[in-house]
Amino acid sequence: MIVEAERPLVLDFGMHRGEDTEFYLACGANVLAFEANRDLVEQNKLRFAAPIAARRLEIIAGAIVPPDFAGEEVTFYVDNRRSVWGTTDSTWAERNAGLGTGVTAVTAQAVDLEAILDRCKRILYAKVDIEGADRFVLDTLRVSRTRPDYISIESDKVQLQAVIDEIETLQGLGYSRFAAVQQATIPGSSVHGKRLDGGPLDFRFKKHASGPFGPFLKQDYKSAGEVIDQYRSIFRAYARFGDTSWLMKAAPLRLATRAINLALVKTISRPLCGWYDTHAAR
Repeated sequence: MIVEAERPLVLDFGMHRGEDTEFYLACGANVLAFEANRDLVEQNKLRFAAPIAARRLEIIAGAIVPPDFAGEEVTFYVDNRRSVWGTTDSTWAERNAGLGTGVTAVTAQAVDLEAILDRCKRILYAKVDIEGADRFVLDTLRVSRTRPDYISIESDKVQLQAVIDEIETLQGLGYSRFAAVQQATIPGSSVHGKRLDGGPLDFRFKKHASGPFGPFLKQDYKSAGEVIDQYRSIFRAYARFGDTSWLMKAAPLRLATRAINLALVKTISRPLCGWYDTHAAR
């Protein structure tokens, strides 16, 4: 498997259409990517045929499950309108269906993540963005001998306490530095500098990309307490302009709010609230 290669290794949990895998390869890393949607897996095998043949990329087809999961298969809910919303969580699928998307239940292979991690000598970074199942990766890391130098997870947008719990979980895994990274402004932004091997890097992020990580992250890391204080301010913005705010309850106001938000992102790269990933480093 690719986990034994000499280049720095990045794990891409939630490969989708390879928006992030493309960046990690451009950085000079090898990539182990995980995707439960079989159609996306086949698309990515065609798109990334060259790095797969060069043993710089391996795609694991299947769903991430809890470390104590006993079965071989799991139900995966494919979102027919927004493929990025695919999930193994039935409550998330119900939420998505309530938003007007079409959801189809299929069967996906359960991934034995602990066995894969135990074969990794060192992991530079893990991007964890698997709708409703990020915690399964963190739970598996608890019992694994190998943990990434850097990690990011999609932050909860509904409950501040959930974010605090996530940060405390990351602390328990040995991470001491944190950053709340705005995601709404990532598409269209660029990173310039040096690859992990010292070569030139010039990359522009596409829609659905998660953006820079670890040594490429532009903003400074903070202590756990400092980033939690930042999230308190972020959640005040969520309360005013987020998905559950009064502005989003009525269609005319919702459309106007979204239009204003899009204009702010395009003109000053600063949305009304957006959404965040929590990055952590040792």
